[in-house]
Parts: sequence; structure tokens; C-alpha cells
Amino acid sequence: MKKMRVVKGVPRDEQGDMGIGTLIIFIAMVLVAAVAASVIVSTAYVLQQQAQDTADQAIAEVSTGFRIVDVFGTRLNQTNTAIQVVYVKLGLMSGSSPINFQDVVIEIDDGFTEANLVLGSTANTTCFNITSLRDREPLNTPGMYFVTSGDLLMVRLNVSEIGLSLQPQTQVTMKIIPKHGIPNYERFTTPSAYTNVIMDLI
Repeated sequence: MKKMRVVKGVPRDEQGDMGIGTLIIFIAMVLVAAVAASVIVSTAYVLQQQAQDTADQAIAEVSTGFRIVDVFGTRLNQTNTAIQVVYVKLGLMSGSSPINFQDVVIEIDDGFTEANLVLGSTANTTCFNITSLRDREPLNTPGMYFVTSGDLLMVRLNVSEIGLSLQPQTQVTMKIIPKHGIPNYERFTTPSAYTNVIMDLI
């Protein structure tokens, strides 16, 4: 039977136990505390990384998008009573991430007809096409349609072929929707009278 050292003046139920068993228990408690601390620190780091990634994605979603510079319409000649082609000049918002135009959808309607268009080689009933007015570094190679900071593009919409009737005083709604980021919403009313072949719409 193990003997216990009795300390004078200290009740038996308050006296400590010493020995190899107590040391083992103490070391085990330290190890458990160290493991628990390691798990807590590791979990906190993972949560911090997830929060940072979520914040970065949220910032990218908010800051990514197009900046519409100009919108104008054309008639093929003075005798046409409706605008036949709409052109949209645009670039990227400040701080925007690059956007692949192959993932962009343009929605346009005149209150009676609505069309959803994707990028194509020509502007027709289902597609719009683009022309690069300014292509900053990194330059696009044939078959690539990435818009980067400083680029300026012209989008062509053949609205007469789509079936829109843009007579004078027609209210038109247009949305430019990237795959990621903020859609551009533009609403304009065509002029009350068509006196020119080319007319500003915004």
C-alpha cells in the first residue's frame, strides 16, 4: 500500500498526491490541451481562409461589369421610318476583372418583342457581333474575346432583323449580362422625329 506524506496542519482531503501516476496524468492533460489548442487554431485558420475567399468573391462580383460609353442607332437611308441597327460602345468599370464576351448575354425589348442575344460572327436574329476599337495589353488573339482594363468595344445589334420596331418615341430596355458581375441596365426612348441617319439614343 502506497504511503502518503501527511503535512501538519493540512486536512487529509486537501493534501496532494505525488508520484509517477500523478506525473502521467499531468502530462496527459497537457497533451490533450495542446491537441485541443491545435485543433482550435487550425479550425480558426480554415474559417479565416473561407471568409477571405468569400470576401474576395463578393468584391469581384460587385466590381465586375461593363461601363456603357455611348448608344446610338442608324437607319440605312432617310426613307426608313425605324431604326434598324443599334450600336453600343462600352468598356469595363474601374477595378473590374476581365470579362469573356463569349459568356455575355444581351437582352433587348421594345415593349412588344424581346430578344436574348449571344456573341456571333454576324448580327442576326439570335446573335450580336463586336468590333474592337481599342485593345490594350494583353492583346486578344483570333478566337479570343476577353475584355480587359482599357479596352473599348463596339457591339452591333440588328434590331430590325430581330423583329423590334424602333419607331420614333419607342421606349427600349436593354440589359448586358456578364456571367459574373453586375448586369448593365439601360432604358432609353428613341427621338420624337428621325431627321438623321445616325441618332444618339442616350
